[in-house]
Amino acid sequence: MKKNLIIGILSIFIFDNNALSQKLQLTEAATEFKNNYNNSWVSIPDSTLRALQIGKNKPVLLKAQIAIDESYNKQLSTPFTKPKDLVKMYYYRGAIYLDLWMLSKYDKEIFKQVNTIGYQKMNEIAFGSFSKCIELDIKNQWKSDVKNKINLYRNISINSGVDFFQKSDFNQSFNSFKMAYQMFKVLNLTDTLAMINAALSAEKMKNTKELRTWLDDLALDHPLVIAGPCSAETEDQVMTIAQQLKDSDVSYFRAGIWKPRTRPGNFEGVGALGLKWLKRVKQETGLKIATEVANATHVKIALEHDVDLLWIGARSTVSPFIVQEIADALQGTDRVVLVKNPVNPDLALWLGGIERLYAANIKKLGVVHRGFSTYEKTRYRNNPEWQIAIELQNRFPDLPLICDPSHITGKREMVFDIAQTALDLNYDGLMVETHTDPNNAWSDAAQQVTPDHLMKMMEDLKIRKSTDTEADYKTALNTMRTQIDVIDHQLIEILGKRMKVADQIGILKKQKNVAILQSKRWNEILGKMILEGEGHQLSQEFVLRVFKAIHQESINHQKRMMNS
Repeated sequence: MKKNLIIGILSIFIFDNNALSQKLQLTEAATEFKNNYNNSWVSIPDSTLRALQIGKNKPVLLKAQIAIDESYNKQLSTPFTKPKDLVKMYYYRGAIYLDLWMLSKYDKEIFKQVNTIGYQKMNEIAFGSFSKCIELDIKNQWKSDVKNKINLYRNISINSGVDFFQKSDFNQSFNSFKMAYQMFKVLNLTDTLAMINAALSAEKMKNTKELRTWLDDLALDHPLVIAGPCSAETEDQVMTIAQQLKDSDVSYFRAGIWKPRTRPGNFEGVGALGLKWLKRVKQETGLKIATEVANATHVKIALEHDVDLLWIGARSTVSPFIVQEIADALQGTDRVVLVKNPVNPDLALWLGGIERLYAANIKKLGVVHRGFSTYEKTRYRNNPEWQIAIELQNRFPDLPLICDPSHITGKREMVFDIAQTALDLNYDGLMVETHTDPNNAWSDAAQQVTPDHLMKMMEDLKIRKSTDTEADYKTALNTMRTQIDVIDHQLIEILGKRMKVADQIGILKKQKNVAILQSKRWNEILGKMILEGEGHQLSQEFVLRVFKAIHQESINHQKRMMNS
């Protein structure tokens, strides 16, 4: 519920990073308060407030809060004779409480003060005071000050909401956006409130059969295949590959036009010129065409050249700002748009990219699983982390899921096995980099296959089809068994890493002449793991057996190090 609420609001705003630099800016306080409120107000010069830094001047703000509360309580029993003083007092009370609320995120002492009062109470005082100020300000002398103050912190609240959302802290994100909503409400900004209300009531992305309509409409009797070179190099190269693929299972011919490389100096694509070559492919072979876009300019030029399918690359998916720019440029398009997983293993970012596009009324969507970067050396170029794609599939089973085995493996000889695993996991298609002379390709040579290799691979891959109830059962069973195979492989990798650490412990114990078996440590591990196991519905007996076996293997490794 809260996550959907946040997504709706996110689809409305373009966030201003400059607001972050204003986090420490505080309200202006009038020096005349001291006289107006019988010396109960602490005078704060404007110059001090504008230059305020938490560590240096926070005591002033804390004193100001005490003083303004005294003024407020006093007027309850002895009302001010001048209405303008009452209006002014409400403004400063709202401003100071809002400052405290915001700055509590960055300073422990202020946090402690706010925590004592309570965040909900702080909200009520701040916005209640602003509302009262506007209500009593008949001459509209303070409304602009209230508006400026609230607009400043509105941007900060929205930025905080984005930060928390990206970290999947949906409660904090919801609270930040709720704060922004309250700020709008105080000012009675009807246009903005209408936008937010529209966002709150807008259609949220749900799993429906309509998500895969564009794929079903192709009426394929095999998995979707998107194939073509990593990069469009020359017109002849593009046309030669396309001609060899036109009578195969390939539906979309892909080619990178703009190639963002990890480091500069490598071939970064031919640019917009390549789109003319793709257009020729479409005209002469009948293949649909596809390419990657990374900004609004790419989108505009690609659409002008009648590109059928666009995908957002892994380096772009990591940035909600880039995805939002692309979503805005594609607003309401009827082209197919795919989102590759971000380079880092973050399901929220991946889903966020899809949701931004969906909020832009783009309904022909899909995702591409191309693996995730890791600092560790593995046999893959990008670790598949199958569990992330499986979780996405569980949430949106009708959202077309396509595997990119070329980028996962980085080696053409491994492409088939990864493709088969993907199909066993019920993926809808494959994106395979294909080149007539892969060894001499200008980019990613090691992972590209020839057109003949691709066609042979598609013949050899086992495709699971559902034609009756029994077939449905077997397909579902096979999919779940493949998921178990993936997890088992991860278990072996994790156990291998654990034993490498045990080796290091053995070396350290040998150097310090310390005994291998440490009973206290072992009992602590067992107790902790039994409790964690219960949380995952694992019996105590099972956890004991597993960890005794792990412990014994760890001792064996340490012995080997001690005796080496």
